[in-house]
Formats: sequence, structure tokens, C-alpha cells
Amino acid sequence: ALCFACKKLRADREITLTAVKKKGLTLKYASKDLLNDREIVSAAVQQDGDAIQYASNSLKNDKQIVLLAVESNGNSLQFLSSKFTNDRQV
Repeated sequence: ALCFACKKLRADREITLTAVKKKGLTLKYASKDLLNDREIVSAAVQQDGDAIQYASNSLKNDKQIVLLAVESNGNSLQFLSSKFTNDRQV
């Protein structure tokens, strides 16, 4: 599991991508750089929308990522930026 991996492995893009595809919430243990990686965050939120809480602020404000998260798990609304509060598409 990514939570037990050393920093070097947590920063490995392929290992992290594989991990978040299996369990989106493992995004929590990814390196900071990977929290801003669109493909990794997309995979994580598609697996579990709640993973958006660990994404970079930039991706938390990305409507495409937000929509993936909400489609995966409606409860992820609690982790969204306030800018999406009145957005009917979300």
C-alpha cells in the first residue's frame, strides 16, 4: 500500500497511478507534486470522489475534475471549492 511506501516510491508516478486506480483515497499518501497531476487525480476521483480532498488547490478548482468526483461519489460535494456551490452542472 502507498501509505507504507517510502518517499521515493510515493513520488513515483506509475506506482501512484496504479495505487489510486485501485483505491482512490490513497491519493492522500502521494507526493505533493503528484497531487497536481491531472491524470493521477482524475483516476483517484473516478475511483472514489472523496479523493478530491487531497488534490492540489488548482485541481480542486478544475470543473472537469470536480464533475468526475461528484459523479463517482455525491458526498464529495463537501470537499469542493465554494466556487461550485451554486453551479447547477455540479
